[in-house]
Amino acid sequence: INPMAASSTPSGLIAFGDKVFFSADDGTHGQELWRTDGGVDETHAGSELACDIRPSGGSNPFLIGVLGDWLYFTANDGTNGDELYRTNGAINGCEIVAINADADANVSEAVVIGDKLWFSATDGVHGYEVWYTDNSAPVRVTDINSGAGSANPMNFTFAPTGTGVGETYIPWVYFSADDGVNGIELYRTD
Repeated sequence: INPMAASSTPSGLIAFGDKVFFSADDGTHGQELWRTDGGVDETHAGSELACDIRPSGGSNPFLIGVLGDWLYFTANDGTNGDELYRTNGAINGCEIVAINADADANVSEAVVIGDKLWFSATDGVHGYEVWYTDNSAPVRVTDINSGAGSANPMNFTFAPTGTGVGETYIPWVYFSADDGVNGIELYRTD
């Protein structure tokens, strides 16, 4: 990928479709989203730039996971700050999933659980709160640290409830957060 330097620093490898996507620096575009099908021959390099999100020097994509027909990642285009992005896998098939149109959403702690991508972000009005997307517009779940305070949710994980045969299992998403009064505590949402 970067034949003129010691390293292209590939990271965050995730299989999606029939390719592997990752972040790498070819020495020209900066750290961007790449894909490979693993093939190498006389006319086929196997790896190619998937999206150049920040043409002026690297968007530093951080790959999160696959949800349905989309691969999600965070990146910084130099204008919108650190935002959530997704790709359908095609060359230049990347798009921003706007959370905070006016500033940096600082998406973090993102993880795919079941049929949703859960993460921490700010919309510029509320502090860092719990969000999810199910491949539609992102939804803020609640305002745990009401007002402009930040709950700083993290450590998202999944656990079903119910123990007996025939019982309905309810998928709960657990996480830690700070309501501004009780400190960092355990929370869950269905």
